[in-house]
Amino acid sequence: MSLFPRLFSISTQKEAKVGDMVSLLDGVCVWNITWRRNPFLWKINIIDNMLALLEGVVLGSEEDRWVWLPDEGGTFSVKSSYSVLEAITLLEEDTSTLEEGVFSLLWKSPAPSKVVAFSWSLLLDLIPTRVNLAIRNILQPDSSLLCVLCENRVESATHLFLHCEVSSFIWREDLNWLEFNFITPHNLFTHFEGWNSEANSKRLKKGAWMIWHATIWMIWKERNVRIFTYDRKEAEEIVDEIKAISRFWALSRLRIASFLFYEWTWNPRECLNRR
Repeated sequence: MSLFPRLFSISTQKEAKVGDMVSLLDGVCVWNITWRRNPFLWKINIIDNMLALLEGVVLGSEEDRWVWLPDEGGTFSVKSSYSVLEAITLLEEDTSTLEEGVFSLLWKSPAPSKVVAFSWSLLLDLIPTRVNLAIRNILQPDSSLLCVLCENRVESATHLFLHCEVSSFIWREDLNWLEFNFITPHNLFTHFEGWNSEANSKRLKKGAWMIWHATIWMIWKERNVRIFTYDRKEAEEIVDEIKAISRFWALSRLRIASFLFYEWTWNPRECLNRR
């Protein structure tokens, strides 16, 4: 297929395994190759070239099987596939040390994998904000690019999740709730790093990562609800939902003692440090 694409195009064995294509005759490999039609004369020469390459091939007795090359054992895993994608991304994007550090921590969060995957796409600016939809020519030329939440600025990822007045209020409430203290930075990488640095213990860091992801997730959900159902929640209600979903994740995903909702909303630090 790779070296002789014209021959591959007339092959009747495109899905065949190696074992289906060869037989041993007195210890010699005989290739059983069939075509949809008789090859033209000029293709006979190409076939001869292909067979010449196969002359030195020595086949083992092991059955054909699929292997995943990035893993030493040949077994596919989400972790190894992520490592491959991460290496490609870091190479293509000329990623900074800060960004590499954030990516290395991102998947350690106890938040659900689909939420973490969304945050990963967000950091790569791949989510369908109105700016990105316009760049991809998906929106109509006369469509509004204003932020769905505040309707004041163009809806880029950084604006929607950090600088929109609704999102800014939500983050301030989160900071007060966790007793964190830092100024909203200019991008999400620095925001995650600042958020992470405010936690002074391993348990608190895991809880903080989880709440960060919960906030990102609920902001995006509210944005979509406003577009597709024309319903809307006040910012205070979104904060309450963040507290509720993060409590559920904490109880189901962290090895900590049970606690009531009012305890979580009153002092999440104490709840996260319970054993």
